[in-house]
Amino acid sequence: MIALLEEADVATRGRTWLATLAGRRVTVVGLAKSGIAAARLLSSVQAEVRATDAKPVASLGRDVAALAAAGVHLVDGPAAFAGAALVVISPGVPVSGPQLAPARARGVPIIGELELGWRAMESDTIAITGTNGKTTTTAL
Repeated sequence: MIALLEEADVATRGRTWLATLAGRRVTVVGLAKSGIAAARLLSSVQAEVRATDAKPVASLGRDVAALAAAGVHLVDGPAAFAGAALVVISPGVPVSGPQLAPARARGVPIIGELELGWRAMESDTIAITGTNGKTTTTAL
């Protein structure tokens, strides 16, 4: 289950929230473009970042290889979640998927990349979601 926001969580965002991740282990699941960006953001605030993907690391390309040079640990399997304080998943990773079972079993908060980005922002945000009406709503 994706972590639910509490009022206290909503009040702590931006640099203040990012600073709480320094020295803490965060696992990023899914290493396409947005997963790589999430890992870089977390690494930039001195989080101990572990990253994992269903595909073999060798097939993921240069950008993923550059993560290792930036201090991100590329880890396969359940070991990716050992000691994690937070798990950040890419949109294509199902929150109910078996790869997240170790994190769920330990009660580790699981958030999506979109929430990570929102929490990292200093400014207020309005999000419009749903199947119908987004264009109409934004035009009002």
